[in-house]
Parts: sequence; structure tokens; C-alpha cells
Amino acid sequence: MNTNALYKSFLNESTFIADNYQKLIRFNNWINYFGFSTIDIDKRIWCLESLLQIVDNQFSIKGCGILKIDPYTNYNWHTDTNRGLTINMLLKEVHSYSLFGFDKDQYNTSFVELKYQPKKFYLFNTQHIHSVVNFQEPRYVFTVEFSKNKQELNYQDVYDWCLNEGLLDE
Repeated sequence: MNTNALYKSFLNESTFIADNYQKLIRFNNWINYFGFSTIDIDKRIWCLESLLQIVDNQFSIKGCGILKIDPYTNYNWHTDTNRGLTINMLLKEVHSYSLFGFDKDQYNTSFVELKYQPKKFYLFNTQHIHSVVNFQEPRYVFTVEFSKNKQELNYQDVYDWCLNEGLLDE
């Protein structure tokens, strides 16, 4: 199945956040955000990632943070309330699944899995139904929120621009 309308990995890998996230999660106050525990990441930190600087210059990033899902938690099927898309990166490989769903019938949902690779950023279509299932240990994901909401900025427009700029994996 072609998953380009759901998610796509970037060529640029993390050069700072992936290696330093443990310091960030240790010294911050977690708040509840749409059912996640989250912390904000200061712009001076996330701008150390060249990819995020490039994307911010074109689409204006409102902020970045780290989402935490507790062990043995399923974040239910949903589309994001405000965000049309995000850029995500799994910060630690744990037993978990990030799934995009397709209604099969009134009882069943078929799905495809986004299998995160270490240090890889992913363009992520938050307006397609998705879910996360997490198992034994906390799951940490770096995430981006753009200044424009889902009515003003959508996944396909950012995907097309990133593809044209040569930022996405083939």
C-alpha cells in the first residue's frame, strides 16, 4: 500500500533532539494536552535541527514538544482537533504501534503501521484517522505544531512543497 498520503519520512535525521531528549524530559513540568502528557521545547533547542529551520521558514512553526504515552495505553482512533499535519519523531524505540485506520465495516477497522526509524522525522497526516498502542514503558514522541490550523494548512500542501524541495525520502 502506498502510504504517502498518510506519512512520509524526511531525508534529514535528527542531529540534536534524538540524542538529548532524556535531558529535556527530566527537567520539565509535564502538562495534559489532548490526553497526552506533554512538555514544550524551547525554539532555541528545536532550531538546532536544520530540517525544522527550513520548514519553519516556509510554514511557521508555532511550537514543538514531546508527547508521553504511559505504559499499557491505547490512544484511541481519532483525527486531530486543530492540526492539519505534524512532524513527528519517535525518541526511544519501545514496544508500540502507530496506526492509520480505514473503516472496513461497522465492526472493523483495517490499518497500516508507521514503523518509526531511529532519528527520523516523519511528515504525519493528522487528519487521517490514527491511533497509538503502547506497551511496557513510556513512549516519547517529538512533535511539531504549525502556526496555521487544519483549515489553513494541510498535509498535502506541505508534502508537495517538501517533495519539490527534495526534503523527503524517496
